[in-house]
Amino acid sequence: SHPLTGGGMSIILNDIKMWRTFLKDIPDLYDDEKIFQAKQKFYRLRKDSCTFVVNVLAEVLHGLFTASDEILLRLRRALFYYCNLSTECAMGPTLLLAVLSTKPMTLIRILVTVILYAMYLAVKLEP
Repeated sequence: SHPLTGGGMSIILNDIKMWRTFLKDIPDLYDDEKIFQAKQKFYRLRKDSCTFVVNVLAEVLHGLFTASDEILLRLRRALFYYCNLSTECAMGPTLLLAVLSTKPMTLIRILVTVILYAMYLAVKLEP
């Protein structure tokens, strides 16, 4: 994850929470087979956790905030305008950044909406 989102701390805290759950059921930490099973379960569950959303969001935001390309600059402007439309529009990205919403479909919905909004703005603002 990128420092822009601060998501690394959220990811590691989520990882610790998962490992705590797995390890409490293993009385002998020298039991390689049980540790291996816990590790496999961890990797499988981690894909479905906040890690995906935080990493994708971090890459998207990093790309937008470091952009010099005209298209990406338009997308960045559309994101700012979108967030200013209403509290509800601002809440989606905020919840994703705070890792209070970890649903990949929420991220995808917001990204698609911002792209469509950027296209709308391009048509509306062109002379």
